[in-house]
Amino acid sequence: MHASTEQLLIIRDSGLVDAATRQHVEQCAECDKQLQQLRGMRSALQQLPGFAPPAGVWQRVETALERPQSRNRWLPAAAVAAVSILAVAVWQRFESPPPAPQTVAAVTDAVPQEQLAVGAPQLPELVSRSRQLEQLLRELDNETPRVMNADTAGAIAGLQDGIAYIDYGLSHEDRLSRAQSEQLWRQRVDLMNTLVQVRGAQLQQATFERR
Repeated sequence: MHASTEQLLIIRDSGLVDAATRQHVEQCAECDKQLQQLRGMRSALQQLPGFAPPAGVWQRVETALERPQSRNRWLPAAAVAAVSILAVAVWQRFESPPPAPQTVAAVTDAVPQEQLAVGAPQLPELVSRSRQLEQLLRELDNETPRVMNADTAGAIAGLQDGIAYIDYGLSHEDRLSRAQSEQLWRQRVDLMNTLVQVRGAQLQQATFERR
């Protein structure tokens, strides 16, 4: 049995997996290839420009979390508030000037070369696939447990941050060439595929533990 995407992400980010899994990945060409692709994605995402959130962001999030509301109401509300504030921070950081060409290149360079070969999915198919993955993620989010270990939470957050950066670039798609746009969509599908696999592994593990 091959290593799960979650296990590969843990190896990539912390290396804290059992010896049997590590040995399998070292000896399995397919698992090693997936691990190298995940490392390539991380390297490309690390080259993207960072941003500093506006002053008082986390204080406002903490205030939202501390409001004396019912559990069923304040958790979603605080989550929405935090995401909204972060979205504003991203917008403020990047609205002027527009993304530099090297920023787009840093993301698109991580696309596996075989995906750029003749016969690889083209733009309409990539957009359609991205929408299908979004729907699948929504369904998985409704089924997967909210409590998770730190490594899984970190992996999911990193993937979501990467998707958010790419979405920002795609929001200025009129400034990109068709090739740049297509490669950004490829990278978005790659990241979402990985996120779906992590969520699926979570659900599988939770289902197994309930038996």
